[in-house]
Amino acid sequence: MDSNPPPHLSNTTSVVRALLITDLVGSTRLIERLGDRRAARLLAQEEEQARHLARHYNGQEIDRSDGFLFLFDHAWQAVGFALDYHRVLKDLSSDLPLQLQGRVGIHVGETYLTPNAPEHVARGAKQVEVSGLAKPIAARLMTAANPGQTLLSGTAFDLAARPCIEHLPKDSTLHWHAHGAWLLKGVEQPVQVHAVAHDLRTAAREPLENDKVRSLRRRQRRRLLLTGIGTAAAVALPLGYWKWHDNALRDWESKWLVVADWQLEQGNADLAAVLATAFRIALQQSRFAYVMDPGAVLLALQRMRGEPPVGREEAIEIARRESAAAAIIPSFTKFGGGLLLSAELVEAVTERTIAAAQEQIADLGGLTVALDRLSAQIRRNVGEPGTSVQRDALPLAKVTTANLDALRLYSQVDDLMQQRKGEEAIAALERAIVLDPQFASAHAKLGTVHAIRRSELSVSEKHWRIAASLQERLTPRERMYVDGCISWTEDPVVMRARWGGMVSKFPDDAAAVNNAALVEWTHFGNLVAAERGFRLGIPIPHRWNYVIWHHLGYVEMGQGRVAEGLSSFKESLKRAEHPAHFGIVRAQLLAGETDQAMELLARFRDNGSVSWRADQCDAEVLAHVFVGKPEAALAVAERQREMAITEKFRTAERMGLRNKALLLAEQGDKQAAHATARVLHELLRADLGALQGGGLLLPPFDAMMLTAFAARMGWQAGEFEMPEALQGRWIRFPSVLAAERLTRAWRALNAGKAPEALRLAREGRDYMSLYAFFELEVAAYTALGETVSRNDRLRQARKLLHQGFGENFSYLSTHLENLQAWQRMGKLEASAQPSTGDAKPKGE
Repeated sequence: MDSNPPPHLSNTTSVVRALLITDLVGSTRLIERLGDRRAARLLAQEEEQARHLARHYNGQEIDRSDGFLFLFDHAWQAVGFALDYHRVLKDLSSDLPLQLQGRVGIHVGETYLTPNAPEHVARGAKQVEVSGLAKPIAARLMTAANPGQTLLSGTAFDLAARPCIEHLPKDSTLHWHAHGAWLLKGVEQPVQVHAVAHDLRTAAREPLENDKVRSLRRRQRRRLLLTGIGTAAAVALPLGYWKWHDNALRDWESKWLVVADWQLEQGNADLAAVLATAFRIALQQSRFAYVMDPGAVLLALQRMRGEPPVGREEAIEIARRESAAAAIIPSFTKFGGGLLLSAELVEAVTERTIAAAQEQIADLGGLTVALDRLSAQIRRNVGEPGTSVQRDALPLAKVTTANLDALRLYSQVDDLMQQRKGEEAIAALERAIVLDPQFASAHAKLGTVHAIRRSELSVSEKHWRIAASLQERLTPRERMYVDGCISWTEDPVVMRARWGGMVSKFPDDAAAVNNAALVEWTHFGNLVAAERGFRLGIPIPHRWNYVIWHHLGYVEMGQGRVAEGLSSFKESLKRAEHPAHFGIVRAQLLAGETDQAMELLARFRDNGSVSWRADQCDAEVLAHVFVGKPEAALAVAERQREMAITEKFRTAERMGLRNKALLLAEQGDKQAAHATARVLHELLRADLGALQGGGLLLPPFDAMMLTAFAARMGWQAGEFEMPEALQGRWIRFPSVLAAERLTRAWRALNAGKAPEALRLAREGRDYMSLYAFFELEVAAYTALGETVSRNDRLRQARKLLHQGFGENFSYLSTHLENLQAWQRMGKLEASAQPSTGDAKPKGE
């Protein structure tokens, strides 16, 4: 037998080259979807384009099966080919029912090239065979790549990164991402794996494990987790904390964190709720990372069509979809005769474990201390300086309660409120306060729940002030919140300062952002500043985010952008299956969508809390008046009054009496309107008397609007005088002062002093430009015989009903008056210009 090798084998040469291997993902599925003929044409295009790119980058084709094997002289050429190859596949997919995607693996190493004998090539063999360890390394990397991703070995990365800057197009943005050490089958040493792409998300996606490629980091993490994370002695690590990567999260663009549900044994739902609430409060003391509201997490899970609980995979996926930086995966287990609390911090895009922390306690008595320590470790690993953690980390036992039963009751309240179970929420908080009278957070939340329900507003202030007196038991965030709530009862200038200050310090706080914008809108009439503020709140992931959309709709409508306002209202409705204060109905009426407005009112009738149903009645009254059905509106106003008796909701009685008085006056029954107004007057007098030590703006503004109505009707001033509405703090409220000037202006006009009435109207508009000033000005110019000015104000008023529907003082008390004024001015306009008719308002 001839011992000399065939001539072609003796020509084997050793070269260092960049090897690139591709794979077209889902080629079989492609044929199934497109059919043989169309798929063959598409694959031929892909093949032709790949070869064209290889020639462009001076590559050598070695093999072609499901993918290509190319050799390049330089690593940067292989990277350039890979990036363009992914782009080509995307372009080829533009008219397809599915996305063409490829995987690419690149390695640089010693390669052996052996030409095949000519006779073998003639029978279909490749011209050159490639061998050496570099080839399987590139192939393993390709199999680990996600669809659309390019993976490189550490060697290839070192040789490609800098030259790519020089040789690839200057406008080509590259993102490199290190994925750590990986074990490749047949390769003795771990291989550092990197990814490159034009977008960070693709580069940062964690590569895929398979039977030939395993992540060394994941392998270590699994081993530790399988031993309960707690067998620290076995792995010579201290109890409490392991850090996997030094490059924590300091460079994240997002600061948001998603916290998964606590993993406990079955039957411990109450304890899970306590852990979730306390851990969130501890984490929220940070100003370097923001915790996504748990209600918003559940809404995101619903959008994924998932069901609670939020486990590890769900939390990571929610974090990725919501553009959060990371997910925190907490767990609670029995361990070594005690209890073990642990938390894993996982980067959202890459699914890397950044850090793991744990705390062991003997029993539940040490729970809050363990959560303090656990949250402090997590905060340090999201890039927060240790000095800040120490400064802004008050003990949970101090800022919540050491009584776990009280903490359990407190933790139920947000869910109860979302389920519209306000009475149960109040009862839970009251029981928590009985268990711990110094539970400042429970007092603060009880005040807020009463304010939301608009039941006893003096009760709200009482609990806010108790919480403020216990400020050492509040976190810095809660202190600012309580001070902001108390400012609702003090002075709009103080409100602006306090809520604006809280937004500056805690820009992740949805309540603060919403309230700061609300002050600009409802107390200063600054719709531009209010819109800017509400738009800052839109991206904050919070369960009450729909309220911000609802408020945004009002300020857009108030600026004449009815179509945009309607869109915002619809977004609010989409996010929460109820139309909040029914702003959407007002926008639909303005936009000519009367049938849709009536359908929505019927859909939600008698559904929800009593305060919500009272608001619905207001919207229903408005809709009936708009379409010319005053009797139907009057029936709704009576139903509104009945709520005060059946539901013990005093605010509904004020709302019903106000609507009834306005409707009767418009029908010409002045005697009945006067009698109704007198009942409302006595009710408001009693409410104002109860406000000596507390309360919010509602009764004072209602009182001043009633006196303005009485002045317009020409009733005796002494009958409806309410000096209480202008005493003390209320004299500093622009809305109250605007209503007071409106009252004086009507009285001046009725006394034959039209110039004085116009002067007072101008003063009133300086405080707040209420829509009601239009009718006063039209009447004053008519009295003066100034037809041009009169008609000018008429035209403006008729075009600006959206301004009147954009007014909101949290209870919409001016809207019916504004609509009636608009209708009355329409009759005046029609009598002056009979040919123009009485057009209904339309949105843009």
